[in-house]
Amino acid sequence: MLACKGTPAFDEMERQFGTEFDYRREAAAGAQVRANLAAAGAAIPSVVVPRVHAELCTKRVLVMEEIYPATPLTRALEQQAAGAAKAAGFSGTTAEFVAAEKARAEALARAAAEQGQLVASHDAASLGRYIAFQRARQALRRGARWAFNGTVGWAVPRWRLGGGVADGTGAGTGGGGGDGGGDVFVPINTARLVDDLLAVHGWEVLIDGCFNADPHPGNILYIAAGGGEPERLGLIDYGQVRRALSRKARRGVSQVGCVHRACTVLGPC
Repeated sequence: MLACKGTPAFDEMERQFGTEFDYRREAAAGAQVRANLAAAGAAIPSVVVPRVHAELCTKRVLVMEEIYPATPLTRALEQQAAGAAKAAGFSGTTAEFVAAEKARAEALARAAAEQGQLVASHDAASLGRYIAFQRARQALRRGARWAFNGTVGWAVPRWRLGGGVADGTGAGTGGGGGDGGGDVFVPINTARLVDDLLAVHGWEVLIDGCFNADPHPGNILYIAAGGGEPERLGLIDYGQVRRALSRKARRGVSQVGCVHRACTVLGPC
């Protein structure tokens, strides 16, 4: 009887699942990844991997530092979508707005592919300039509202700092978020976050040969800018870590990436 071609994959899954039931192994894996990324220094973007308290960990208990304040990246992106829908004056739900934007992007991609081209998109630098512009608008609007409230606002209805006119009931009118910027939409630099993810995971796979084999969205946290630090990503959950990836395997991954990139440029589809 011929052996099943999927056997190697199932063998690998069996080996990896064994680490899921012993938190001491996960603690050691997380500590190793954290040390590897720290040793990389400025070669990779700044991300946060929680420090493990190995002396408190047991087979059934994992103790590590809390990344705070942080939000699951998926939730942060959902909040951004809601803000974008509001700024665009979209009357439907956030889910409908996301679906409409996805359909529009796919249509543009198909049209470009038919011409043998790729769709131009914002990179981290251009999106960063737009964010800086929006923050400047936000600051100007906030200043204007403070000035209005401190002068004319004593005699007429005052402008709420978050947008709208205060009517004495706390409800007010108009839109805007609670950041004091009114209806100015300031997005997350998603292009830079994607670049950071690719750089970090690429370093783990190609340089260290030790990487998180389960980097699903629930394992990625968004840390907003603050305290002199830019917005960053927090990377958690090292129950599935692949170690000692051979140089041959790393070279193979690199070649696959190069071929995929070349195919995408030469023949978009």
